[in-house]
Amino acid sequence: MSYDKIIAALREQPQLMECLRDASRANLPDWRIVGGAVRDVFWSKMHPSAVYNPKDIDLIFFDLSDLRKETENEVETYLSEKSGLVWSVKNQARMHLANNDQQYSCTLDAMSKFPLRVDTSGLVAASNNEPILSTIYGYQDLLEPLIRPTRHFQANERQSQLKEYIRRKNFAGR
Repeated sequence: MSYDKIIAALREQPQLMECLRDASRANLPDWRIVGGAVRDVFWSKMHPSAVYNPKDIDLIFFDLSDLRKETENEVETYLSEKSGLVWSVKNQARMHLANNDQQYSCTLDAMSKFPLRVDTSGLVAASNNEPILSTIYGYQDLLEPLIRPTRHFQANERQSQLKEYIRRKNFAGR
C-alpha cells in the first residue's frame, strides 16, 4: 500500500481527524498521536465486522522546558472534554525516567523505544490539518498485522515487560 493510500485510509476516519485537529490546537511541541488510534484504523479493516472505535487516544509530545505531570493532566482534561474520548498524554522528555532509559531526544527517539514496532507510527497535522504519518520501522506491521518487538526491547532483555504489555493489550482477543 502506498503512503498516499495509507493517508487516505486515515482521512476516512472522521473521529481520528477530529482528534488530530484537537491535538494540534493544544499547541504542544513535537507532538504525535500514536498507538491504537493509528494502528486500529488498519487492523479494523481486516475484520469485516469490526468498526474503528478507539478506546483511547495516546498523545505524546516532547518539552524539556516543562516536565510537570500536571501539564499532561491539564492537556488530557482539555482534550477529553473537547472530544468526549479518553486521552493519555505523556511528555516524552520525562518518560525515560519511568522506562529506565537514557534521556530521549525527541518523540521519534522515544517511539523507537516503544515495546512494539506496530505502535511506532505517529500521526501529526500539517499546518493545513492534513495528516502526516511518520514511522520508525515502516508500515508493514500496521498493514499485516504483526506483533513484533522493537530493537530496543530485544536488545535490552525486556522480554518479561514485553510479554506483560502484550497480555495487557489483549492482542490475542482482537
